[in-house]
Amino acid sequence: MTGRDAESPSGSRGAKQVYVEMNSAAGAIERIVDSPTGQHIQLTQGQREAAAAAVQFGSAGESNHGQMRFELTLDEVSCSLPPCSSTLGRLPIVSSLCRVDWRALLGTGKLKRLDPKPLEPVLYPLSTVLHSGSLVAIMGPSGCGKTTLMSIISGRASLAHSGRVAINGRPRTKEFDRFSSYVTQDDIYDGNEKVIECLQFSYRLRKAVPREWTREERRTQEAESVQRILDLLGLAEVQQSKVGNSLKRGISGGQKRRLSLGIGLMSDAKILLCDEPTTGLSAADARLVVHALRRLSVECGVAVLAVIHQPSHSIMQCFDQLLLLSHDGRCVYNGRVDAALQYFSALGFPCPPHQNPADFYLDLVSQNSEHAETLADFYDALMRPLVQSRVELAYECPPPPLNNNVDGMELAGPYVQFKEVGRRAFRLWLRDRSTLMAIMGDSVVQGLVIGAVFFGVRSRASMYYQLSALFLMILSLMASSLWTVPLYVQQKAQYRVEVEDGYYSPIPYMFATSLVANFFVLVGDAVLVTIMWLLFGFQFVPLLACYLVGSLGFVICDVVTAICSLASKSFAEANASATLMFTLLMFVNGFTTNPKTLPTGIGWIAYLSPFFLVFEALAICILEANEFQEDPPEASRTLLMHTKEEVYQTFGIAGRAYGNTGSAIQWMLVVDFVLLLGLMAISKCLVFTLQATVFLPKRYKSEPAQKQRSILSLLRCWLPKFQRT
Repeated sequence: MTGRDAESPSGSRGAKQVYVEMNSAAGAIERIVDSPTGQHIQLTQGQREAAAAAVQFGSAGESNHGQMRFELTLDEVSCSLPPCSSTLGRLPIVSSLCRVDWRALLGTGKLKRLDPKPLEPVLYPLSTVLHSGSLVAIMGPSGCGKTTLMSIISGRASLAHSGRVAINGRPRTKEFDRFSSYVTQDDIYDGNEKVIECLQFSYRLRKAVPREWTREERRTQEAESVQRILDLLGLAEVQQSKVGNSLKRGISGGQKRRLSLGIGLMSDAKILLCDEPTTGLSAADARLVVHALRRLSVECGVAVLAVIHQPSHSIMQCFDQLLLLSHDGRCVYNGRVDAALQYFSALGFPCPPHQNPADFYLDLVSQNSEHAETLADFYDALMRPLVQSRVELAYECPPPPLNNNVDGMELAGPYVQFKEVGRRAFRLWLRDRSTLMAIMGDSVVQGLVIGAVFFGVRSRASMYYQLSALFLMILSLMASSLWTVPLYVQQKAQYRVEVEDGYYSPIPYMFATSLVANFFVLVGDAVLVTIMWLLFGFQFVPLLACYLVGSLGFVICDVVTAICSLASKSFAEANASATLMFTLLMFVNGFTTNPKTLPTGIGWIAYLSPFFLVFEALAICILEANEFQEDPPEASRTLLMHTKEEVYQTFGIAGRAYGNTGSAIQWMLVVDFVLLLGLMAISKCLVFTLQATVFLPKRYKSEPAQKQRSILSLLRCWLPKFQRT
């Protein structure tokens, strides 16, 4: 009988199709008819046997440590992108106009649409089965879709894709994040973290423990789990060492990769996805990392899927299964590593003597190779039907479902997340002595310089110059919020990875990190304000109240810098945007611009500026706390102010710009303080909302039909109830 074995994705390979002819009597593949040229490629019995031997994946079984059976199935997973277009062409209006057939409209007067351009495939349909205890390598040239495939498997792909990913024969659910761990190719650590602290942090936030356990039982189990991973990965000797980064010396690159593997295993992970774990490592470190992966798969029963670039022969022998992709994203080989040489030799591509087999495989599928497309056609004819049969078997006879029942188990809640993130942030701030010294040094120097310029301004200068000194103090206090810009930019990559791995929710993280950062910066601000206040000669009594009011304004400015940092792609961009927003907020500051000087009808804008609110509150404090002294006669005639009321009227503060004649202290408490609290609450809610929505890593939802069915089922359930009422 004759049947079509494989088709390319829509619009990807044109009219070219591969047909397989099989003899129904003998059951042997005879030839491939390459349409439309009609070229025949003879397939021998040896090639068929080599393909059958390579596709013997095995099945999930019990591991040495009693791990539950686990089987991950990929069924025709693929990914395609629309053709590249300019930035202007991506706009909805421009895109719609480009899809109009203008020739037909001008010729017939009827509106017609142009046929959509075919999608550009990134990854052609791929199927495979991974089981517990297997170590699988993904190889291929750069740009062949390896990282895209890993993102699809992990559920983190932001690109549109198709196909099915199943666990033990059942569709993947949200619980998949509990049973999988994704290790990126970048080592994202704070240089001041210790090895054991990284593992403990991952365990406390990702490990589910019985609710009835006491604190001592939890600590004992945590210590045992952490020590087991340290011993398994060979990190016990460096557990108290700092991880380090490009600026701080720490553990080696290979040890960092093994630490990343250990962090991923601190949860209930049954599958470990590693994106290029050996890239950038020496041959010795790469061998240690792969041997660690092998031990994890054998001793822990974990299914490990790793993207590998040009492994040595000894490293290649550690893997059980190989997925080889060609430069255009088509699968060329999908089977056992120890059967790959025999398979390619049977196809007429023997590996030359004394050449690394991995390098030989990559040469066959590179962009300069003349055989990549032929090998992909061979795969479609020989291996793909066998792989699909194994996939169907995985659906028909799946292992028992994973134990998703979390009754009696407890994961880290919002309070625990806030506590652990805050504890880590506080610990890292204390270890970052250079930043702390810079903050304190800047506060002392700035306070002494400005304080010396306005030394004794309270007793020797006019009220105008006293308010100018107060304005510079407020400006220095609020500008210290820019200290947190590099912190937010530096931690953004780590935040995205940890949120995707399920460490914490965005709100506990943002609340804890901003609270700790604000605390250390405000300690420096306390030194700054105290030095200036004493040198200015103001009364010491209202200092604490003025500092608290200024701290509210600082927190509002810090939220603005946080939003700018999270929305930026680099430190330079974040610094520029934060400085711009800081300048805009400072425009209505109360000293140079206030409700008295603003045009009629827009003076209310001043009460939306934290600078004006802080200036108004502090000006009222020093005027009401100190006995007013009339300006000395030698002061400029244009700057003379004889009473407090005249000061209020001149600068439009205490509500005098709007006809208020009541108590200035009451105005400060009811208006300034309340508005500052309201602006702080609104700004915090805004940044928390943006952190949990806009700035959250996006995932493509590949099963909209299931969501639609669930909505329809809800409507069917609720409509009869409304009809009865």
